[in-house]
Amino acid sequence: MDKDTILGLIVIIVLICGGIWACKACNSSEEKELAPDDTGNWKVQEFTDNFGTGTGKRFITQRFSGRFSIPGAEGTAYIEFLITGSDTIAFELYRYGYSNSDKVGHNYFEGAIEDAEGNRFPISASITSVNLLRNTFDKTSSNNIHNALLKGKVKIRFSAEGMAGRMNNEYTFDLSDWGARGYSNAFRKLTQ
Repeated sequence: MDKDTILGLIVIIVLICGGIWACKACNSSEEKELAPDDTGNWKVQEFTDNFGTGTGKRFITQRFSGRFSIPGAEGTAYIEFLITGSDTIAFELYRYGYSNSDKVGHNYFEGAIEDAEGNRFPISASITSVNLLRNTFDKTSSNNIHNALLKGKVKIRFSAEGMAGRMNNEYTFDLSDWGARGYSNAFRKLTQ
């Protein structure tokens, strides 16, 4: 064989091996089952007393970004879930950032959640702690959110009561599969 033929064969072999390597790399990035202790970005934490000592009562938390629209402004919103059970889901709501000055509270929320299968359920919440601006979904809404999170991808849209009692504050959160990933493991850890 001459040099050009050998060089051509080497190029073909490199291309074939490169293609096989690329295919294996693509397949290895496919989403795999999570390890039983992998909670993704969900954190299982413990409430503490005034002295920082654990109380034994645990909760799951996670923050997600979304969008808000109020009369005269729109921008990035954040929701932080505080989950103590399948029927007890509280949340804190922020506009623009995560600091306490960005935290917002409304007397009442109503909206809907859509699970990974496209099923939609109504949700409602009300403020439960004025000092902390913490809101709590009712039991049915909490169960619907919990079940949707177990399935993966979740979309949440709700309106909040604003000035003069009008429902003119809109919030939208789209939790991708990645955002909901690990929730079932976190919830299992919470209830152990």
